[in-house]
Amino acid sequence: MCGGINLSQCIPVADDDNGKTPKNKIIFPSLLYNTGRVISYSVIGFLLGGMGIPLLLQGILKIIAGLFMVIMGINMLGWITLLRKFQIRFPQRLTDKINKKRRRENRPFFVGLLNGLMPCGPMQSMQIIALGSGNPVSGAAAMLMFSLGTVPLMLGFGSLDTSEAENTESDAEKEETVVYETPAVENGEISIDDLKAAKELLYSRSKYQGLRICKEAAMVMAMRVALFEGTWEKYHKGTDFAAAEYKSDDFLQQVLTLGDELFQMGITLNTKENDKSVKNIDDAYGNLFNSKDLSATQEVLFWKKYSIADNLVHSLNTNLSSGMCDAEGPAGLSQSLVDNYLSVDGNFIDPTAAKFKDFNESFKDRDGRLLATVMHSDCKYKSMTVKGAKKMLVKAYSEEDKDLINPPQIVSTGNQSNTTGYHIRMGIDTTFVSGQGETATPMIRYAEALLAYAEAAEELGKCDAAVLEKTIKPLRERAGVTYLAPSAIDPNFPDFGYTISANLQEIRRERRSELPLQGMRLDDLMRWRAHKLFQGKRGGGAYFGAGSVLYKSIDPKNEELAQILVDNNDYLDPLKNVLPRGFQFDAGRDYLLPIPPSEISLNKELTQNPGWRKN
Repeated sequence: MCGGINLSQCIPVADDDNGKTPKNKIIFPSLLYNTGRVISYSVIGFLLGGMGIPLLLQGILKIIAGLFMVIMGINMLGWITLLRKFQIRFPQRLTDKINKKRRRENRPFFVGLLNGLMPCGPMQSMQIIALGSGNPVSGAAAMLMFSLGTVPLMLGFGSLDTSEAENTESDAEKEETVVYETPAVENGEISIDDLKAAKELLYSRSKYQGLRICKEAAMVMAMRVALFEGTWEKYHKGTDFAAAEYKSDDFLQQVLTLGDELFQMGITLNTKENDKSVKNIDDAYGNLFNSKDLSATQEVLFWKKYSIADNLVHSLNTNLSSGMCDAEGPAGLSQSLVDNYLSVDGNFIDPTAAKFKDFNESFKDRDGRLLATVMHSDCKYKSMTVKGAKKMLVKAYSEEDKDLINPPQIVSTGNQSNTTGYHIRMGIDTTFVSGQGETATPMIRYAEALLAYAEAAEELGKCDAAVLEKTIKPLRERAGVTYLAPSAIDPNFPDFGYTISANLQEIRRERRSELPLQGMRLDDLMRWRAHKLFQGKRGGGAYFGAGSVLYKSIDPKNEELAQILVDNNDYLDPLKNVLPRGFQFDAGRDYLLPIPPSEISLNKELTQNPGWRKN
């Protein structure tokens, strides 16, 4: 009966040329549906009653039917969780076929016939009664009476639903709103279709200057979802995490289709040509995260505004400039991230070269995004002891200069300690508004769309020179890096455990350079099946050998200096004691989190994720 109510509300009704439902077509499909349903119920009752079971068993079955009805009632009240296990379910494949037939507009009668196979508590109880009758005529009569008794209710629900749909349509016409129906699809298709529908309903960025979700932001989000699903399916193919149906190329093609449309909308990156405040190599990129007003910055499609006057503030500036990421503990960026950035001439660096053991040398002639992301000498830095902002200075300690700021604060205690030597710079307000920050937070940027487009094109074998020149090239040139077409494999690039092309290498490098500290990295590693990068390993920091400038910058009389943890090559290793064997990532389990048992108990159709099932 429950399934019947749902189906009665979903019986397709044909519209006329104007998109309106004719009055004479509202009831007819419902009548066809209910006719099929009555026939189906009666035939099933006839078959069950004709099984010819003994009289004693008939009585037992009637008692079971009664008990089943009682249990169903208790379940509806939600009193006893254990009783939820006592439910009769039909195979999912059969249910899916019924739902598929339902969506065909010319088959309400056939849908009604199939309704007799739908799982439903009251109907199953009546089927037991029919079985217990021991007579085909009695069984058919029982089911006939039951089905006829529900016809008025089904007709009412069907007609009511259609009428409400008409009123909704009328209201939509008055508001000049486009209404979309999301098809029943799986995986990321639902989200993508919802976002595509949303972009038709939303204004362009120019309407609210990025302070509200806009058409362009919805398109970038759709590209994000499609890229994730497409690459997940590709790199997890053949594993326990593979999709039920392989549609990687379809998802990746959607990224290109959306990107081609987005490219025609006139959005631009923030560059020195359109940002008159740009003075240094890192400003065009850094200003995206260190500005109070992003309304004129077209690249930022959606952002959050803060205002001290409106009492809407944050403490990011204070936290970052004092050395911590949040209130949970000390922080620091990894040496691996620093090594990812190119030289300004567009060439790879050799992180094993002696010059990169010098903290200050590591930042010379490098990608402007490294300078905007990681604190280095000559950057303004909030002093914890000296009033106002001072420049960070990493040089050999001396008593004469002891009042100068000499971060990173590697030997500091508490949350303000820097564990890797690489202090976060991104997002620090260089005016250092104490306590209350009002720098804007960019949420969705056009740069992400460029990166998604390039990656999808390469995965589809469509990434030619033209694609790279309109995606990767402008991002590098904005950061002051000479663009060189990818051609060689960087011997020091992280090993993903599988071979990647030179194009894909540089696309992945660019993604890490453009999107650090923006909540993307973990998802990227998961969809790329990149556990080899961190499995059994720890995140390390800068070189801290006794002869290094970073080591010498610390007061040699500081007792905590001897407690600093380094690896066998004298690079900072803050997790040495916490993770002696490195991150213990189980590739057969940890790509998905476990589903809470409480959720599974509520929905028996859910199955636990791979590797988390109890033996």
